[in-house]
Amino acid sequence: MVLHYIGYTLRLSNLFDDAIRAERQGIDLDPSAPWGYWAVQRMLMESGRMDEAQAWSERVSRRFVHHPRTREYELIRLFWEGRNEELLAEAKRLPEEKEAGFTNLFLRAMALVRMGRVEEAREAAPQMESAAWVDMDFASYAAALHAHLGDADKAFALLARAVELGNDMLVQYENPAFFAPLFGDARWEPFLAGVRGRVEVYRQKMRWPLEPVPAAATPAPAP
Repeated sequence: MVLHYIGYTLRLSNLFDDAIRAERQGIDLDPSAPWGYWAVQRMLMESGRMDEAQAWSERVSRRFVHHPRTREYELIRLFWEGRNEELLAEAKRLPEEKEAGFTNLFLRAMALVRMGRVEEAREAAPQMESAAWVDMDFASYAAALHAHLGDADKAFALLARAVELGNDMLVQYENPAFFAPLFGDARWEPFLAGVRGRVEVYRQKMRWPLEPVPAAATPAPAP
């Protein structure tokens, strides 16, 4: 779990390759802990590496076939593949003990927007906003939803909250699936410039695996 949270921090810092390495090292140490598997699957999908994500999804499904989150991650895959009607149908079939409630709410709302059912999607906005103030991922999701609902002011307020909470995932912010409606807004490039500047600092200061610290020279024994 220590390696999982290292991977979590690296992901939020937009260092996806390092984050995946940390998560995979954690999986090697304890293959029974599911969190690293889902983290890798998510990062592969969000960075557009869908073939790898599909292979990873099959691996996760075999190992954690009965875990509710295994099915929930199918919603994420359907989202990235643009299979909106299937996403909505699968969401209705999810078990009651689902774990990723706000993520699923966001995915369903985005599918509705893509299908032109904007007013139905808008019903999810208050719940997403309530989650946004305590979680950096939900803040960026809520911002994306408001961007697609046409409320740019609310979207930028939620983006400010996302980065305040530590979400500097440039990969997500630059992805048109999330934020295309904001790309022409005069506030967008200044927002991205701030994220890019912080990511560059992270790239210089953070890495995984850690480089070993050279051992201090041992003084020669006295004659």
